[in-house]
Parts: sequence; C-alpha cells; structure tokens
Amino acid sequence: LMLLSFTLSLLLFCMRLMIIFLSPAQCPPDWLADGRSCYTVRRTGLTWSDAQHRCRGLAAGSHLADLKTLEDLLFISSHLRSHNKLLLLWTGLNDLQVTF
Repeated sequence: LMLLSFTLSLLLFCMRLMIIFLSPAQCPPDWLADGRSCYTVRRTGLTWSDAQHRCRGLAAGSHLADLKTLEDLLFISSHLRSHNKLLLLWTGLNDLQVTF
C-alpha cells in the first residue's frame, strides 16, 4: 500500500488494549468495550503516520486498531454500520517493513 501524500478527512480508529481481568467498564469515557479491548472513533484529517501518533496520545497503551480476529471485525463492523456514510479509516495495518 502506498501512503497518500495528502490529508484525507477520515475517521481515526483507535484501540486500547485492556489489562487482563479488567472489566469493560474501565474503558475511558465514551469508548466502546467488547470485553477485551476498548475502541473509539474520532473524526479528523490526518495522514496514517499522524493518525498513529495522535492515537497513541489519547490514552495509555492506545494505538491504531489492529483487528486480529473475526470477532474484532464483527464487533467494529456492527458499530460502524450505524454511521450510514462512506467511511475512510486508518487501521494499524501498514507496509513500513516492506520495500517495493
């Protein structure tokens, strides 16, 4: 994937991993909880790199979402359907370790 050189108006999607045995009630205010992780959606216009930096500043341990399981994807998809708009999202997926 090529990183775009211009800034898009997009949704910034962040995930904060929870320490094991913490309840979803311990997510930061206004974040979504799925029992293992906390998520938040933020509207912004940033490049991937800037979005990752902003995400890390939202809460201790937060970063762009890294959806590793089908359950993660289904949980997030069900929430995003409520927006009823075309969504442009940054996730933690990147090609920083690959040279073309």
